[in-house]
Amino acid sequence: MNDKSQKKVGILRAFWTKIEDLESAQEAASAGAIAAGYLAFGYAVSLLFLFFSGQTPSAEINETIPVDKFDYYFQVIVHSLIFVFFCFVTYRIYKQKKFGLIPFLSLWLLIEIGYKFYLTPGSGLVVSLIVTVVAINSFRGWVGIRRYQKT
Repeated sequence: MNDKSQKKVGILRAFWTKIEDLESAQEAASAGAIAAGYLAFGYAVSLLFLFFSGQTPSAEINETIPVDKFDYYFQVIVHSLIFVFFCFVTYRIYKQKKFGLIPFLSLWLLIEIGYKFYLTPGSGLVVSLIVTVVAINSFRGWVGIRRYQKT
């Protein structure tokens, strides 16, 4: 994109990129790093809650999760692995410009946000909608990369 066309676009283009060529498709797909970073941050916070309080943020106040040491260590390990995986995906998309995990990332994010809306409707609505738009935009960019690389 040249400088004139960049000046004409507003802040909306940061979330929803117009895909016209391979360069704009790669720009849209690189927004997947934001979505992966959002997921990594969410799992890091959940891991910190689990580590310091012994329960996940979604647990009820008088219900202690996990019940025994096995459940506790299992949840710590799973949250740690998911956190490391999404940090890797963020690095892979942002620095290496490799976009192969974007369909998986978009699907994971949409399922997780849908599940969050099911559990606590209306909580974190604005941020969740923005991240959903970014995930869909990065998937559109991935599809655009596949389309324009073949021609």
